[in-house]
Amino acid sequence: QKIDPNKGEPTIYIFNSNNEMVKSISLKDRANQNGYLEFQWNGLDDQGRQVDDGTYNIRAEYNLDDNTKQYHTARVGRGEVQSIIFDKGSPMLRMGDMILPLDSAIEFYNKDHGL
Repeated sequence: QKIDPNKGEPTIYIFNSNNEMVKSISLKDRANQNGYLEFQWNGLDDQGRQVDDGTYNIRAEYNLDDNTKQYHTARVGRGEVQSIIFDKGSPMLRMGDMILPLDSAIEFYNKDHGL
């Protein structure tokens, strides 16, 4: 779905490991774009302070639905699964240098499939 800047405030939100929002980045300049959108974050919070090293979750909200009063959301972060390995009987995803639990994957799709 293309970003419609007339439907609410399209925004990327960055949350720390305590699920506290530390940074918001407007997507108004991405009007009518869809698919994978690249962006950069300099590691500063909304007050301009450097955030601590750690794990951060990123979510985009766009196109407010007038009926449900909810935004469409997209999760940020994707990668190619090179293999499935087992660690003490538990399936793990090998993605480059990362090895992640299978249940950390939110969705799977073919490599040539665009969202």
